[in-house]
Amino acid sequence: MNQIPSYFDQIPNEVVLYIASYLSPEELILFGRTCKILYQVSEDNALWRLFFMQNEVKLPQKGEDAKLSLKQIFSNSIVTVDQKIQLLKQLGKKLELFTNDKEHTQLLNYFQHTLNSTDIQTSHPRKKEIYTQFLTICNSTSERINNSRDVYPHIKHYSILEKLVMNVHVEESERNVFERILEDLILQEINRVSEIKNKKNAHVTFELDSLGLATVPYRIKYNVHDDKEAKSYALILLDMVRVSDIRPENLAIHAEKMICCEGTENNSLLFMRALWKVIKKTRNSISLTLEKCALTDSSIPLLINIILSEKCSFLDLSQNMFTVKGRAFLVIANHNNPSCKLLLAESVHI
Repeated sequence: MNQIPSYFDQIPNEVVLYIASYLSPEELILFGRTCKILYQVSEDNALWRLFFMQNEVKLPQKGEDAKLSLKQIFSNSIVTVDQKIQLLKQLGKKLELFTNDKEHTQLLNYFQHTLNSTDIQTSHPRKKEIYTQFLTICNSTSERINNSRDVYPHIKHYSILEKLVMNVHVEESERNVFERILEDLILQEINRVSEIKNKKNAHVTFELDSLGLATVPYRIKYNVHDDKEAKSYALILLDMVRVSDIRPENLAIHAEKMICCEGTENNSLLFMRALWKVIKKTRNSISLTLEKCALTDSSIPLLINIILSEKCSFLDLSQNMFTVKGRAFLVIANHNNPSCKLLLAESVHI
């Protein structure tokens, strides 16, 4: 029996590869299921090396996973829409407990009807649509929350993103998926604020008030960049712990080695990691206030990366307490990139 010729038989391989390079990893996998020719295209290592670099997934060394293609290795590391929906199903009942009346109807309908209607047989486009509905609900809620904060500044108002971070516990096996959901919500919030204010350098505030850590009382905001003595003092402190290499490219690495991170990862650290990944990908500069987040020294390497990224013009950390050593790393990072205005609490945690 003669095979029906594929349209892609008539297109040079280089052109097909170029077209495929515009697809996401999930789309490329689906692309390869349509016919034998496109399956071969979807297996091309050049495309998957690009995804490894874009997503900062470590390329396998020689001898590692020798029997697996780059496509298979990357597929094992990415988070799919299916995984996000499954985790949302598990978190649904917990999240409903922390919603107000206006949010409740939307979320209740979403978790009890929309999410429950999905199963293994649900098509990929439909699953993407269902996940997008969740993001849309979160976006509309954020608009109301920010308006309420402006009108009633003394009353606590939290977005769904903030409630997820503050109130929902996830198991270790679920953290990767949870972090990707946080990435989506953070990116959406930055885009929302940028569009409303019609600014490339929009100011975004995240309030995370109850992370199981001691909430930091309001402190006097301390502008590091305006204090020349801060750098000298920080250099002395770092020299005492034998950190002499303060080059920007090595500062976060030294901080990670020197600062002890006690206990398991909490949600604030997952949030900070997701925030840093979003900032790396965003094109425009942003301005940030991390209010009542009770960040600890475990966040210092990520904060250093944010300060040095040249994508953050203002970073208010004045309601977070760091140790003397952690503070010293932040001061040096700020002096390496003075274009980022950094505000810290006047006091430190001993």
